[in-house]
Amino acid sequence: MGAPALAALTGSNLFGAFGLWLPSFVHPFSFSLFTAAVLPPASAPRHGVCVAWGAVNLAFEMGQHPRVSASLAELLQGSLGAMPLSQPLTRYFIDGTFDPGDIVAALLGALAASAVLHLVHRDLEHNHAH
Repeated sequence: MGAPALAALTGSNLFGAFGLWLPSFVHPFSFSLFTAAVLPPASAPRHGVCVAWGAVNLAFEMGQHPRVSASLAELLQGSLGAMPLSQPLTRYFIDGTFDPGDIVAALLGALAASAVLHLVHRDLEHNHAH
């Protein structure tokens, strides 16, 4: 017997239409900010981490595209063999679903993180000037 469904949430997404792509937005956004936070202080915002996490998310999404997923999985199996992450990574690409909305969400997440870093850096510079 499963958990009772909440009538208000049955058949709908808690975050509306954007909820379908929210994980693809949150991943590059949050990991960009986490990465920038653990790096040594710099004189400029860390926009490169946003680019890097955006690229990682784009690569994983593109790896699920039907035109490349089987070839990529075969390449991974051939190069990684029996390594512990080989099977889960291969299954991710084979069983995953490519969605252009995830690409847009990942790009927006990386851009939003870059904007946050820019604003924080600007505020820090402003506070140090006074």
